[in-house]
Amino acid sequence: MQKTKKKTISFRADKAKCATLDKVALSIGEDRTYILNQAMNNILDIYAWQIEHIKQGVKEADAEKFISEKQWRQSLKGNF
Repeated sequence: MQKTKKKTISFRADKAKCATLDKVALSIGEDRTYILNQAMNNILDIYAWQIEHIKQGVKEADAEKFISEKQWRQSLKGNF
């Protein structure tokens, strides 16, 4: 198994968040690093998903693939 190269980073967080981080880590038997890496993986996945969907939307807009206002309004019915 190939080891991933790692780099140490640091940032500031308020005391309450650090305390919560420690409680979560303790409750699942992991350390801060594990929890922070999981959180970073999750947020990076979310951003990647958003960026991809924005790019797809721009591509569709550039190709003038739009629905009519009537279709758009119809799609909203029952969603509120």
